[in-house]
Amino acid sequence: MKVVLLADVKGVGKKGELINAAEGYARNFLLPRKLAKEANAQVMNELKNAEASKAYKVKTETEEAQRIAEALKDKTVRITAKAGQGGRLFGSVTAKEIAQDSTENGIACTATKPNGRTWDCAFANEHFYAGFPHLYWAGTPLPQRFADAARRYMRDKI
Repeated sequence: MKVVLLADVKGVGKKGELINAAEGYARNFLLPRKLAKEANAQVMNELKNAEASKAYKVKTETEEAQRIAEALKDKTVRITAKAGQGGRLFGSVTAKEIAQDSTENGIACTATKPNGRTWDCAFANEHFYAGFPHLYWAGTPLPQRFADAARRYMRDKI
């Protein structure tokens, strides 16, 4: 019996795959537990549309990443960090620190959570600074930088 898996099933296949399962296994295990749907025209069309949607999403994300890479190609980002003898870093340079530094060079900073939710955190260039600071992050210079930039902006504006 041909079925489309609705979830990963160990030893059988991954979500979205079309498999040929034994009749009894499909009727007595996969279908009652809602791990699979019988492969009919509607389910096959849904599977095809889901695959096309996923391919489109990957394509657009790749194009966006290439556009950003092209914009950043000629930029220089300098990150300062504490180092010991021989130039070895204490800890590491994180993506958060790179994103914070890039906002100082006139680049927008977008935060992304693992669940996919994103929001614009800050944007800055030599004439403008706007942000959504996360002031609760301990050990990060962003809150101080944000306050200093806001003070400079207000001082220069008045």
